[in-house]
Amino acid sequence: MFTRKRPTDDMFKGGLSIYQFVAMALPDHFMDVVDNSIILDLETDGDINNDIVRERTPSRCNNGGSVKAKKLKECLVSVMQIGLSCCATSPRERMLMDAVVRKMSAIRDTYLKV
Repeated sequence: MFTRKRPTDDMFKGGLSIYQFVAMALPDHFMDVVDNSIILDLETDGDINNDIVRERTPSRCNNGGSVKAKKLKECLVSVMQIGLSCCATSPRERMLMDAVVRKMSAIRDTYLKV
């Protein structure tokens, strides 16, 4: 959902899977795999969008961006990590649903405090 890619996308050939695609990007390069429309739709006031766009553009410097943009990044990375955990090949490696609910609630609470 966050990448706007299907597991059957043509890019996932030669041993590359959507799981590996996201896992390789987290946490430092998650903006390379996240669908831009998610960022554009999240805030209509422009605060988050502008800070994230500045972070993606190396020629600009914004001294770390706003607190809001930083929290958004942290929340997106956390949610994507939970998604990866839920997609582990071995069922024993997957996160239990009660832990997923707790972590997702904590992520929501963290974001809403901004």
